[in-house]
Amino acid sequence: MVEEPDDETATAALPQLGGVGNARTTILRAFGREERGRVIAKAAG
Repeated sequence: MVEEPDDETATAALPQLGGVGNARTTILRAFGREERGRVIAKAAG
């Protein structure tokens, strides 16, 4: 697990690491409390 200061940094760094061939990368964005509430509200319709 890696934590970067922002989404742009992670998006730029992790594919380079994966391109070396000895690591797999998956980027999962964590949502803050307010963002999660909006996501749940949208999913509920």
